[in-house]
Amino acid sequence: MKLKPGLLLLITSLWLWACGQSVSYTETGKGINVRLPEGNLTLIPLTDNSVRVKFYTEEEAEVPEFILTGETEVPWFETEEIKGGLKLKLKSMAVVLDYSNGSLSFLDSEGHIFLNEKAGS
Repeated sequence: MKLKPGLLLLITSLWLWACGQSVSYTETGKGINVRLPEGNLTLIPLTDNSVRVKFYTEEEAEVPEFILTGETEVPWFETEEIKGGLKLKLKSMAVVLDYSNGSLSFLDSEGHIFLNEKAGS
């Protein structure tokens, strides 16, 4: 089969664009780190119904904590790749990251959104 140069260029361009838009994540003992094109997102489960969200473009800065101080045991959590994103599930809630716009949605235990981040904010 002979490919036309225009079709080959289109396929190559799409492949390069997809590689440039890649998102990767790693699970740590305390949560997940997501590498986005814009920077790094860290989701850290604190309790069954609370998650600390950190976003940084350079090195992660150590910020003093005024709300939840002291060490707590890491609650059960599970990471699931979903169509177009990533879901961090806890016992009483979940956080969904939409890869297309980088926004976060927070869901209750029944899957209803109770907080939705505006895309690009």
